[in-house]
Amino acid sequence: MVISVVSDVHCEHDTTNKLAAIREMPKKEFLVLAGDIGTRSSLEAAVEAFCGRANHVIMVAGNHEAWGRTIQASLDQCKELESKFPNFHFLNNSSVVIDGQRFVGTSLWFPDHPLNFAFHHLDNDFARIDNFVSDVYAHATAAKRYLEGAVDTDDVVITHHLPSHESVHPRFRASEGNRFYVHDVSRLVEYAQPKLWIHGHTHDPVDYMIGDTRVICNPMGYYICPITTVDVEQ
Repeated sequence: MVISVVSDVHCEHDTTNKLAAIREMPKKEFLVLAGDIGTRSSLEAAVEAFCGRANHVIMVAGNHEAWGRTIQASLDQCKELESKFPNFHFLNNSSVVIDGQRFVGTSLWFPDHPLNFAFHHLDNDFARIDNFVSDVYAHATAAKRYLEGAVDTDDVVITHHLPSHESVHPRFRASEGNRFYVHDVSRLVEYAQPKLWIHGHTHDPVDYMIGDTRVICNPMGYYICPITTVDVEQ
């Protein structure tokens, strides 16, 4: 099984060229979209384009999917797309088994902290997502609780937010903004040892190990074309 990985395509930027680039991708068997594929107006077209280039598309929502509305509204739109595209699988505190491989997915978000309020200005989500302060920590808590009860050794786990500070590029390691990028579940990774953990959110690619678990992020960023994937043999 070859799993192709991409995130942070941001089809809300340069939409026409991004969609054209997706349609020119080589055909894939299993394509994982680790969030920030598009905002409300561009998301469906992006998912449709990706579904035309893969036999199975598995996605979790990122933060940008929720811009201009509530987190729940973005999750509802993503879920509705499953009925439009039969090869599209949306994961939100849920899993799917395809050809014997279980994919476990959630956005993850970031945990509450007493000092978070002092750094809201470092994260546009607080201004761009409706009811964000009242909603985000409930989603983050539910996501962590789900992963703690669900993740097993042979799983492929997909989150949007970073599961470990090791995924933060060295130039950002001292930034207070990391509190809105990382939900550190590295102890869970070490304990459960899933075979692969795929995430997005950072625009720096990563590929490293936590114990026996390979951690991968393959972001495109705002203006990068063509769309390229990292292909992982399982």
